[in-house]
Amino acid sequence: MEINLDVLFLAIDSILNYTLFTCSIAFIIFFKLDFKALWKSKDFASNETLSSMTISIVINVVSFFLISFTINSIVSLDIEKNSSACLRYTLQSFMLLGYVYAHIKAHRLLNINMHALPKLCCFFGNILIYIHLIRFADRLVFETNLLSLAYRLSIVSINSLIVLTMIGSLIYLMIATQKLNRKEA
Repeated sequence: MEINLDVLFLAIDSILNYTLFTCSIAFIIFFKLDFKALWKSKDFASNETLSSMTISIVINVVSFFLISFTINSIVSLDIEKNSSACLRYTLQSFMLLGYVYAHIKAHRLLNINMHALPKLCCFFGNILIYIHLIRFADRLVFETNLLSLAYRLSIVSINSLIVLTMIGSLIYLMIATQKLNRKEA
């Protein structure tokens, strides 16, 4: 029985994206991570780390959901394979650029410094943009398809790192929320 690596890597990538979304919802529900209470708290307004990480979590959940939806929509289109690949790589690059821009713009609008974890997510986002553009050139411009396996492995690995970073952020926010609740009680 032969395993189709494209399907396997797409499945792993989708599982990672839905894991991030599910973990975020689980933390909000089970650990009562109340973003409204956090946002209105005096400690939260003065705590740039909490503000930065909250912004990052919201941006990550929304953007990963949008990227997954967009990519699944493109895959289901009935168009030529090269056109589909061109559209997919281009849209992923632009959406990731929007992801990085949203992080930077939100932090500038709120006049807070970006914490290390959101910076790391932006760094990974930039790497993903370059990987998509290099893969675009490899597959559609030069028509060599040499980077196929490296592309798949790097995308899944970097998405795994982003998901783990965001889960770490959620755990940090959960602990910080509990500390704020103890202070107010």
